[in-house]
Amino acid sequence: MNAHKFVAEHGVEEAKRVLEGAPEGAELFHTNTYIKNAHSEGHTDYLARWSDGFKDWVNASADREFINESIDLSELKQVVESVEIVNKFDNVQQATDAIKNAPEGATDYRKLSCSTRYIKQSERFFEWWDGGNWRRPTAPFTDETHILRFTELSRLEKAIADYEIVESYKENQHV
Repeated sequence: MNAHKFVAEHGVEEAKRVLEGAPEGAELFHTNTYIKNAHSEGHTDYLARWSDGFKDWVNASADREFINESIDLSELKQVVESVEIVNKFDNVQQATDAIKNAPEGATDYRKLSCSTRYIKQSERFFEWWDGGNWRRPTAPFTDETHILRFTELSRLEKAIADYEIVESYKENQHV
């Protein structure tokens, strides 16, 4: 099962539970079982399964079908983050409009309660969009202007794409 389908069928909270319960080094999840490729630790290419009883990784054999049905945890994390990014907006159309309405040169955005704030960053400084012009901050950073609270517009685009795939699974329209 892929991560989008898992989130569609089980929800964001269950996906977060899976991610939070993953032992260090886990790469895949399948039916309450965490899996990793132990090759990265210098062993021959084999799979290890997390054992709650031993609280350690144990050698595991798995066929290709089992692996193909497993969920990639890094992909699951990305999909959960994407859904949460889109959910900060009232709806997916508002998120799409935030991209469409971004001023030329904008690199990042921040969703505020009543509007969307845009900034453009360069190596040496950033500017914020006041609705008509780009302005350099003249006051110290505040919650409103702190650049670490902004998200890249390209990440919002990816979040919308992930969100729409999850929704298509919910509606059984995914091909």
